[in-house]
Amino acid sequence: MATSAKQIAANRRNAKKSSGPRTSEGKAVASRNAITHGLHACDIILKFRHLASPPKTFFAKRTHFHTALRLRSG
Repeated sequence: MATSAKQIAANRRNAKKSSGPRTSEGKAVASRNAITHGLHACDIILKFRHLASPPKTFFAKRTHFHTALRLRSG
C-alpha cells in the first residue's frame, strides 16, 4: 500500500515536534534511560549528597561487587 501525500506531510509535521533531546543536559538525561543497576557503568551518575554513606564507602562497595561478581572461566 502506497503512502499518500497527505500522510507524508502529516509525518513530516509530527517529526518536527518530536526530534528528541536538543540540549546537552537533555541528552545526558536521555543517555541514562536504560540503566538498570549500574554495576558495570563507566560513569557514576549518583549525586553523593543523596547517599547514606560517603563516596569512599560507595567506591569500596562498588569494587567489592566488581570482584565478587567477576565471571570465572573454566
